[in-house]
Amino acid sequence: MESKLDNVLDSMMQTENTIGVLIADNQGLSYGTRGVANSQAGGLITAIADQAAKIHPNLDAPVIILETENTSVTISKYGFHTGAIYKRKSQSKK
Repeated sequence: MESKLDNVLDSMMQTENTIGVLIADNQGLSYGTRGVANSQAGGLITAIADQAAKIHPNLDAPVIILETENTSVTISKYGFHTGAIYKRKSQSKK
């Protein structure tokens, strides 16, 4: 399983402007990270996804996007796994 997970994480890092990825289990234990993602954030990322899902419990799990001036973190839950993708915002041309 590790090599498949490594392949998924590596593939996710190839997406444009991606600077980090994290995949955690239902309890917040990080299965793996790449880039700027911190494995200790797995619990917090999972908790955010769990709390957001309580807003509309009869619907599919929501996608949460946290934004700062320069980066965004997209959090999504798929079954028993939660993923976070950290992206650098693209610079707008003036």
